[in-house]
Amino acid sequence: MGFRLAFCLYLVNYRTVMKKNLLLLIVLFLLSAELNAQDRTRPFDFIFRMGPNLSWFKSNSDAVSSNGPIVGFSWGALFDVPVQNNYSFVSGFNIHFAGGNIDYEGKKSNSDVLIKERYDLKYLEFPVMLKIKTNEVERLQFYGQIGLGTSFRLNSSVKRSYELPATSSLHFASETMNSDNLTSFIRESLIIGLGTQYTVADNLKVFGDLNFNNGFTDILKKGTYNTSDPKLISNFVELNLGLYF
Repeated sequence: MGFRLAFCLYLVNYRTVMKKNLLLLIVLFLLSAELNAQDRTRPFDFIFRMGPNLSWFKSNSDAVSSNGPIVGFSWGALFDVPVQNNYSFVSGFNIHFAGGNIDYEGKKSNSDVLIKERYDLKYLEFPVMLKIKTNEVERLQFYGQIGLGTSFRLNSSVKRSYELPATSSLHFASETMNSDNLTSFIRESLIIGLGTQYTVADNLKVFGDLNFNNGFTDILKKGTYNTSDPKLISNFVELNLGLYF
């Protein structure tokens, strides 16, 4: 037990974001295997989840306004590692399709316009969460979970349109373009959720949960939005349905 704990502490000292999540999962796996060795139970459950989400942006600048949410989708494969009877750690990966709408005042062909943008973002997320479960009653359990997520942008696009004064004779078409050069590569977030699971068989459970994924890092690189540098936070609420194996 002492050797495994020393090895786990050594692994956790790495600082690279992707390595930290992977190594933390290894740590939890080893600890769980040690705790459950006498019971000869499986060290973890495999989880597959998928579901819709509603995502939006929050701005800290009066120059840029949030202009409503968009509907997205996410799916993932996770490991649920028991630590005690009613506690477990969850990690793995998720793929999120999210984004949001913003608008701000700008110029187009020397004319004052209202610029509207819709961002569509695809992220690979590595969550690390603590799950707290109730006792099982008639095969039914409820749980809450909280943790952190580190996401890496896979790709992004922006659809930009322009609104002109009613008296203007100028007209501009909307345009869609890749926005990887405008958006940050890494997104950090706090994850909070509630859910329930039902045991169908010894090695099979179905579950549903509702998670709030609250970003706290700027998703925009430094840009010129009406000569300001706003901070945009990406948030989303997701409904998950899935299976434990």
